[in-house]
Amino acid sequence: MRKITLFLCLLFFASIIKSQTYYPLVNSTAIWHEQEVHCSGWPCSMFYVNYYFPANLEVTINQKQYRILESYEGDYFFIREDSSKKVFLYQTPNMQFNTDTSEILLYDFNLQPGDTFKINRFNGQLKSIVDSIEMLNIGGQLRKRFYINRLGYGPNLTWIEGIGSSFGLFGNYYIPFEGWHSLLCYNDSLINYISPEYNDCIGYNPLNINEKADNFIIKIYPNPASDYIYIENIKEKARIEIYNMDGMLQQYLNVNGYITIDIRNFPNGLYLIKLQTDIGVVIKKFVKQ
Repeated sequence: MRKITLFLCLLFFASIIKSQTYYPLVNSTAIWHEQEVHCSGWPCSMFYVNYYFPANLEVTINQKQYRILESYEGDYFFIREDSSKKVFLYQTPNMQFNTDTSEILLYDFNLQPGDTFKINRFNGQLKSIVDSIEMLNIGGQLRKRFYINRLGYGPNLTWIEGIGSSFGLFGNYYIPFEGWHSLLCYNDSLINYISPEYNDCIGYNPLNINEKADNFIIKIYPNPASDYIYIENIKEKARIEIYNMDGMLQQYLNVNGYITIDIRNFPNGLYLIKLQTDIGVVIKKFVKQ
């Protein structure tokens, strides 16, 4: 009887994964905020980069249609996603991974536990394996999270369907001795996601990248809080939105400067504060207890 019950549970879980809504990575409203550390010399250098898809910018290469992905530094990349949930990168001079093909597979979101994912680098083939897959609720959306074992050539990582690697969009191809890359957070028109390793995320609007980042250094306290939270250093008009971890909007207000927010009626738990101005977005976490 136990074996039958276990089998039915596994069958039910597999059916959920198979039938769930798919969220594509190529999304015109998506912005990825990443941290990059380069160690070609000493000391290592660290900087932040954003990637986004400008609306309706496409290019045809070898009879294949690619969307143009840009960074706020002005780099560009050609990305396409097919109906089998595979994401490809066409290599340009600013993104060369020493592979023997012009187009490389970035992600295959149709993989199953036990499947392998292969990349070609340095005249050899590196192989990863999908250890397991779980369903992750982000803003009310159920997305697959893949646990990827890189079998010794680098630290293990995770993929999230429609978001990408925990090591950033191109994380599958980075090798540790070159430095390291981390996804800080991701946001689009429907969800805001902060990597578990970080408590907040600074994102810049790609259309206004010359503004000073000091405008984004805000202070939220106390954290955790039970009755009120206070926000300081808002230097211009901003809209504040507070979401619970199911993606439900709890409160919004327009502010300019110091602000006090009453959270006494909020249920205990973790919340996201999204602060948006004309030049960018800040997302932070706080705990109501």
